[in-house]
Amino acid sequence: MLLRESVQPLPSERHTSSLSAQQMQISEFLARAKIATDTDRVTAILYHFLRNGQNSSTRAEILQAYSSARIKQPTNLSDVLARCIRRGHVIEAPERKDEQKAWQITLTGERYVDEKLSGS
Repeated sequence: MLLRESVQPLPSERHTSSLSAQQMQISEFLARAKIATDTDRVTAILYHFLRNGQNSSTRAEILQAYSSARIKQPTNLSDVLARCIRRGHVIEAPERKDEQKAWQITLTGERYVDEKLSGS
């Protein structure tokens, strides 16, 4: 009977390298990507949201991600978003979300985070 039951790996046996952004909590995703700046962090947060089926995000959702990850929030999120836009990593979403402005990651931003994750 014991041999017929499937053996499930212990949590310590899981390899984080095989986990996708969709399976990770925001805090472990940001830690894995080794992101140090707020500009990169916002881009990575939007990447994480996209991988979890959320095409655009509001200011409140981005700040909530900071809070969930226990990372100090930027003093001026508008400035950080403007820098992300100048880099071509983020754009303002064409539609409003919950009657608020929303942002989404660009293909360039996705590639940038993919490079960060791969260690390039």
